[in-house]
Amino acid sequence: LIELADKSQTRAQIEIESQFVLNKIDEALNGASIVAISENNGIQTLNITNPSLSSGQSPVVITRDDVNSSVSLQRGMHPATKLNGTIAPVSSLDFVVINTEITQTLKTSLMITSPLLATPQTYTSIRTIRKNGN
Repeated sequence: LIELADKSQTRAQIEIESQFVLNKIDEALNGASIVAISENNGIQTLNITNPSLSSGQSPVVITRDDVNSSVSLQRGMHPATKLNGTIAPVSSLDFVVINTEITQTLKTSLMITSPLLATPQTYTSIRTIRKNGN
């Protein structure tokens, strides 16, 4: 019974950390005018241009740190902030952008692979922004 409770608590903590990462990405998109994806050695980086941010806060860059299995968020020239803890190691972070004439839709997929889980868990969010403040 205690083991089952520990597993449930761990699963809940992983869910909380995963949702926290997706919420931080969603917050970074508030007021954004354009998003772009770059890739280096199979690791995608999301670059968010946001004219509503104060000087030195844009662009916002979100990427996965392959060495630490973490997601980091960097605003302008400020140091990057790690968004997830060790209980929810990120094994994959994928971005897909769908462009229309006036909008961009960003689909974010986050995969957590942990020895505390029987199988990897994937969390997804979808957000649409207007291009260039239109």
